Amino acid sequence: MAILLVYLHGKEGQALSNQDAPVEAHLGAMLGPVFIYVIVITVMVSAAWGVFWKTALPVSGRALILVGALSFYSSDVFVARNKFIRNEFLNRFVGLPLYYLGQFLLAFSPGLLG
Repeated sequence: MAILLVYLHGKEGQALSNQDAPVEAHLGAMLGPVFIYVIVITVMVSAAWGVFWKTALPVSGRALILVGALSFYSSDVFVARNKFIRNEFLNRFVGLPLYYLGQFLLAFSPGLLG
């Protein structure tokens, strides 16, 4: 996760536009909604982690839930970077496959839970 935060902040921890501005400065009026959204998807990943350690369910389904949640969470780093820091192709090139992978794994996992 630390690598993703460095990527979001830019090289060597600096914001890419306005070299000294923290990510919060780029959010403006969206700071509150983004903060709430980060809490919600963090709870999603935490729940997936909890399901992964629930031994009564098949491990294949539990693994898909965890990897799907982590993929979805990671994709949002690239969405945020594209929206608030720098709009560039790399964000979509990495973020979209992570997003679709996460959605597919989350949607496919109930079939493996028995």
